[in-house]
Order: sequence, then structure tokens, then C-alpha cells
Amino acid sequence: MGDGSKAIREAKSEVWPEANEVTPDPAQLMCFPHVDRTLNKKMPREFAKQLNKDIHQIQLSQNREEFGGSFEKLKIKWSEEPVCDSFMQ
Repeated sequence: MGDGSKAIREAKSEVWPEANEVTPDPAQLMCFPHVDRTLNKKMPREFAKQLNKDIHQIQLSQNREEFGGSFEKLKIKWSEEPVCDSFMQ
């Protein structure tokens, strides 16, 4: 769990090199406050309220499958807005 920082991932590899043998390519999880802050900086203002509501709903997913399904629906819904193309990638 981290903030997506490359430096943090590299430090983990240096401090705990044995962890690389156990999980050579682990998923990088980010805490929601960091995700939320980053998204709010990038999202188009005219869609912020509804997009935030949709993203907060996904954040409540109980498992990976539920998250994946909800995220796919979000991508489909918001990809119809041309201004959101770069944001949704």
C-alpha cells in the first residue's frame, strides 16, 4: 500500500530484497485519500460532482471482481464524454 511513488517501490526492493522473490510483480495498491486527491486535480470541473460520486461508489467494492465490474461500467459511462478521454486512461 502506498501513494504510487516510484521511490517508495524502489526503496521496498532495496530494503526487503527477499520480498521480490516471493512477489516479483505485486499489485500496487493506493490508499483512497491519495487516489481521491490526485483525481480531483485532474478531473474536468464540469463533471467533478457526478464523477466523484461514481468513483466513491467503486471505492466501496467488497472484492476485486466487484471492483472490476464497477470500474468497467465507469469507463464505459465516462468514455462517452470527449473531455474525459485523457482522464479515463
